Amino acid sequence: MNGWIAFQFHWIEVTGRKEDQKAVAHLVFNDFRNDSRVEKTCSSLAAFGYSVSVFAFGGEGLPAKEIRDGYEVFRCGDGRRLPSLFAMCWRFLTLVKGFDFVHCHDLEPLPLAVIGKVLRVGRMRLFYDAHELETEKLTARGLRKIVSKVLERVLMPFVDELITVGGRIAEWYAKKDYEQAFAAKNKKTNFAEGPCAA
Repeated sequence: MNGWIAFQFHWIEVTGRKEDQKAVAHLVFNDFRNDSRVEKTCSSLAAFGYSVSVFAFGGEGLPAKEIRDGYEVFRCGDGRRLPSLFAMCWRFLTLVKGFDFVHCHDLEPLPLAVIGKVLRVGRMRLFYDAHELETEKLTARGLRKIVSKVLERVLMPFVDELITVGGRIAEWYAKKDYEQAFAAKNKKTNFAEGPCAA
């Protein structure tokens, strides 16, 4: 197991994962209250024998840690966006050496996922799950749209697999030279049958 002694002990205590078990970290910039696509992905991976952890923001009335259908959820911060963001970054990056894969949901957590991959020095694969056309959605306007496009273009070389919700979005990304794109429809077993199983 990688990492320093305090990290090793903490990892065993938190996950109880087996020595040869592959571990996946999921990053979501919400409180993971209702997110069916992420829930189905995590349940599928857990059913296939992966150790799965979700890092999310804290939320009012929600536990800081919970077990759901074979995977763990860690909520970071007190529900306020900025403190929760810092808390999540700290927690993920201090535990990153224990993960073999990081699955980033939407564009916002992608910089954090890339930092984690860099710290792992090539020993962690990065999956970018674009739940929609991230740079073309309605909330991406003006300066935000420009920043989103630049961010995606700069960070995409670090992405090993680009997951989309449908074939048309995958084709759109492929035209932008993102040939690692594939579609994973919103059903329970699809993702675990994809590249993560390789």
